[in-house]
Amino acid sequence: MVFQQPVSYDSTASANMYAFDGDKKKVNIFLNNFIKSFYYQIRKGGEVLIIGVGGGQDVLTAYINGYKKITGIEINPTIAKLNKETYRNFNGNLFNQKGIQLIVDDGRHFIRHTKETYDIIHLSNADSGVASSSGAFTFVENSLYTVEAFKDYYRHLKDDGVLWVVRWRSHNDLENFRVLTGSVKALEELKVDEPEQHIMMIAEKPGPIWCQAIFLLKRSPFSPKEIKAIDDLRTKMNLEWLHHPEKRMNNLFDNYLFSPDKRAFLKQYPLKVDPNTDNCPFFFNFLKPVHYFWKLPGILTHFTYPVFMFKSLFIIVLIMVFLAIVLPMIIFKGEGSLHSNLVSFRGGYIFYFTCLGLGFMLVEIPLIQKFILFLGQPLYAMAVILSTLLISSGIGSLLAGRFSNHIMLRQLRTALFTVCAFLIIYIYGLPVIFEAFLGTSVFERVILSILLIFPLGIMMGMAFPLGIRLLEQDIPAIIPWVWGVNGACSVMGSILAWGLSLNFGYNITLWTATAIYGGAFLIMILKPYPVQQEKILSQ
Repeated sequence: MVFQQPVSYDSTASANMYAFDGDKKKVNIFLNNFIKSFYYQIRKGGEVLIIGVGGGQDVLTAYINGYKKITGIEINPTIAKLNKETYRNFNGNLFNQKGIQLIVDDGRHFIRHTKETYDIIHLSNADSGVASSSGAFTFVENSLYTVEAFKDYYRHLKDDGVLWVVRWRSHNDLENFRVLTGSVKALEELKVDEPEQHIMMIAEKPGPIWCQAIFLLKRSPFSPKEIKAIDDLRTKMNLEWLHHPEKRMNNLFDNYLFSPDKRAFLKQYPLKVDPNTDNCPFFFNFLKPVHYFWKLPGILTHFTYPVFMFKSLFIIVLIMVFLAIVLPMIIFKGEGSLHSNLVSFRGGYIFYFTCLGLGFMLVEIPLIQKFILFLGQPLYAMAVILSTLLISSGIGSLLAGRFSNHIMLRQLRTALFTVCAFLIIYIYGLPVIFEAFLGTSVFERVILSILLIFPLGIMMGMAFPLGIRLLEQDIPAIIPWVWGVNGACSVMGSILAWGLSLNFGYNITLWTATAIYGGAFLIMILKPYPVQQEKILSQ
């Protein structure tokens, strides 16, 4: 291998790595001074899975430490192409070396369908520091650190294998604390005795710049020999213990690990560091629900910055809806009704179209997120689910125009009831379906996703045009108002969907959508018939 000087192997690394005119020994010494090389120096040889390859620092470090079978997972195909083709001469043709395999895939999707087991599974800051430094990741899902993810990693370790996670220590070690809580929850669900014997945490000492921490989770308990080897290297690299398998440390991590009631411990902690799940995978959201609805916590981090904007946006939209739509409707109460017995139902129609505006967004957003793991790429989920919902709802709207006037209300009730039934089925059934079909090809998973979403979209698409047709018969004068209400509530619904998902998870968001569509169904059950239609039905 030929190395050039200087070379930056990873744009997200805390320090650039430089090669030294083809001197592999100097390269080895240079790389092994970094915390990201720590466990590669402890355990020589074996099979390695690296999730989040980036520019290739971790792959290079594993390679020069003697690992001959390395699998790298990179979600971005452009980065993979740059590594393997465009810059292959620049990086010493690293990714075309024998034994090194680079796969374009989502890390969770790969680990869930592969049958391989590994000596080391390595995740080293598997996300961009640029977005997180601005706080933007507060609202971004990350399924690499959920309880289900740790269970997947554990199952794909060899009997003596180790999961190795590197995270930043900034802001009260929040990231490392969340990794700890998620992994401990996973071990408890896997019925692993004494989780503290399977975990090690070592970190760089706090300094003027951001430092990093190492989290090790071993399938079997750490042996005294391993602990000594790790402690010797820790001393050499001037690192500190955060959790020692054989010693109790007086810090936050051990206070949690040895707490008799871990749930109560997390409830009392001022920030939200509960274990993430696939249902609520917002790794960088460290705020509790009360912070969104009331005030920010006493401990402020850069992850709290966007929350002020989030609350401000919701309040601004709410005020604008009131001023532009609700207030004019109160002031200008034109009767404009063809049937006096339906004037009193004006509020029912407004409630109905409010439900449709809120409900559609509360369905769309969590469904897109739920399908990311199944389809393997966020872009696939966005394209497939969004396009399927829009096309199928368009078809539903087209079909709604073919129903005769005297059966419109019955068909509308059927459609709304079916939407509620589908949503309940999705909440409980999607995880089972995903698990059963995870090993199929991308094409097959896309087709299955379309088939799952299409019937729901048709039913949701019928609700609006059927409601407009009924309104045209009953109170046509308020049709412009309900259009406005529906559009405004769609905007509010998108904000509400993120707020609910961030704090309570996707399933709660879907349950809320079910309740809202159920409210629309109920109001249509209570809707009186026009006088003419009552005569027709009585004959």
